[in-house]
Amino acid sequence: MLVFAGGWTLEAAEEVGAGESIDGTGIEDWEVLDLLTSLADKSLVIAEASGDSTRYRLLETVRQYAQERLEESGEAPTIHIRHRDYFLKLMEGIAKKLRGHEQAHWLGVLEGEYDNLRQGLAFCQAEGEGGEKGLRLGGTLWWFWFVRGYCREGRGWLSALLAHPGAQARTKARALALNGAGTLASIQGDYTAARSLIEESLTIHRALEYQPGIEDALAAMSTLDRTDIG
Repeated sequence: MLVFAGGWTLEAAEEVGAGESIDGTGIEDWEVLDLLTSLADKSLVIAEASGDSTRYRLLETVRQYAQERLEESGEAPTIHIRHRDYFLKLMEGIAKKLRGHEQAHWLGVLEGEYDNLRQGLAFCQAEGEGGEKGLRLGGTLWWFWFVRGYCREGRGWLSALLAHPGAQARTKARALALNGAGTLASIQGDYTAARSLIEESLTIHRALEYQPGIEDALAAMSTLDRTDIG
């Protein structure tokens, strides 16, 4: 709970907060709801109805104090990894739905979790081993950035993630992030950078013989060609 930004759901709390700590203690996932209820009763956690579910949040002063205690405990890296991995799994599960008939619903879900997603991206960027997972997270978020018009922010994140020393392997995740960065660059009118990024994405996808990625990169290149000419 201490690592969340902008609130959290019960499911997120169970995934991130439950488990063994470095001193051998910890809580089970089924205990999380009782803990949240107890903290809410003490006004340390605020529970707010959000659609069919409940979101929880800490008052900012309480959150800052709690984060300081978390850092002192030595548990912070483990909790940050759990937090990042939970939101990466969430994002990868949602990514394809962003282009379907439920797009509006899932865009709303991501808006509600955007502060947590930003925190996950920042952790990937700062962590020495976070290169590949950073690409996976940014590569699945680019369509959200595109639809919501967050092109400047999205391109900034993708540029930083692509430059991470641990993100240089020619993987499917890198190719996806390159294609997203190229598309956002094209929207900004930076056609030279867009072409370079999309071409690199296409080259990697072809080397991996990953047909969906090849098709996506070719579609992005076709759109770029029409836009650039126009």
